[in-house]
Amino acid sequence: MRFPFLSLLASLALCALAPAQTPSPTTSAGSNAGSPNAGSPNAGSKISAEKQEILWQKMVTAIERVDRDLSGVMAVGVLDLTSGRQYLLHGDEILPQASSIKIAVLAELYHQEQQGQQGSSGKQRLNDLYTVRGEDLVPDSDIMLGLTPGVTRLTNRDLATMMVAVSDNSA
Repeated sequence: MRFPFLSLLASLALCALAPAQTPSPTTSAGSNAGSPNAGSPNAGSKISAEKQEILWQKMVTAIERVDRDLSGVMAVGVLDLTSGRQYLLHGDEILPQASSIKIAVLAELYHQEQQGQQGSSGKQRLNDLYTVRGEDLVPDSDIMLGLTPGVTRLTNRDLATMMVAVSDNSA
């Protein structure tokens, strides 16, 4: 496998999406009009504990398969935000973060945006403006180094885009 992480991400995405897309027995027959939950916005959205366990095991199997076939070392941590259940593969290994830390930064930004939408104060918002500061700039940040410190203003959304799309480490 040339890019095992892509297959792992695809597997994780499928596992994450599966509960929302799992049809109810009535829906799979083509209609849920006779169902007691017909017309309910949550009709078919609940997933049984058995199905959750099957999806969890598929995810674990996919992660372990990638780990087994990988010529390097990887560590994975998964936290089910609905149940608190977690899976750690090589959870005690110390590995360089490289750009993977950007995932956590991005997740936290969107988490704070969600909290801000719900009325929490003091949270970063996607449209909040940030003024570029000279002390924030690091070498090899091609785009950010071209901006004028103390003058250029960007939204947090712009910074997140630069951080992920062009891997700018100053962003």
